[in-house]
Amino acid sequence: MKAIKLLLALIFCVFSVSGIKAQTQTKSGTTAAQFLKIDVGPRAIGMGGAFTATANDVSAIYWNPAGLASNLSGEAFFNHTDWFLDIALEYAGVAVYVPDVGTIGGFVSALTMNDMDVRSEARPEGTGERFDAGGLAIGLSYARKLTDRFSIGFNVKYIREFIWHSASSGFAVDVGTIYRIPVKNEFRIGASISNFGSKMKLDGRDLIEIDQVGGSGGNLINTKTDIDAYELPLTFRVGVAMDVWKSGESKLITAVDA
Repeated sequence: MKAIKLLLALIFCVFSVSGIKAQTQTKSGTTAAQFLKIDVGPRAIGMGGAFTATANDVSAIYWNPAGLASNLSGEAFFNHTDWFLDIALEYAGVAVYVPDVGTIGGFVSALTMNDMDVRSEARPEGTGERFDAGGLAIGLSYARKLTDRFSIGFNVKYIREFIWHSASSGFAVDVGTIYRIPVKNEFRIGASISNFGSKMKLDGRDLIEIDQVGGSGGNLINTKTDIDAYELPLTFRVGVAMDVWKSGESKLITAVDA
């Protein structure tokens, strides 16, 4: 028990220091796969995202995978979000409890948008072609209770973004913990880190330019535009929650996230 408490304290210290550092700098426009930051779940969104220590259903896959450990049956979750400019996010998750093993789950998240006209300097009104763009994340989850108070969970996911004939891909993991303090009304402390993984770099034939050297009879040279690799949107969440009133299947929860 002392070892678990020490591990929990170290995790929270790392999260707190990292959170302070993150507030002192901005990475606007310098991270890939921004669709990973679009919140899911009406319950969590209705609580203003203060769900890190409250997550106890299959939507915990997104907010804090440790919350899956509270799921002792099978559960599925489907979410559709109409974003701005005809952008939509589809999210689906499923989790199954396996006795003596833990809770195993899977999820898929897809960002879609309407096709757009291909335009060029010579034909600003459109070339007659159309292109699409979007993103995809698919992964597996695992969570279990190490003790009756301490839960831990993980996600492993593959991420892909594409636009017309170019695409980028990468892998990431999420890690979360929840610690329960058995007072009169249960008090919970939760922490998670999401999208810790590889950089993503766009690649494809759209980045290749064909130049002619030496006039009309010269040679054709293919030049590929060099694109930088970008980090994933690393997200830290720390929260506390408490059941201030509970009666039967109904309960009132107070939660705070940072």
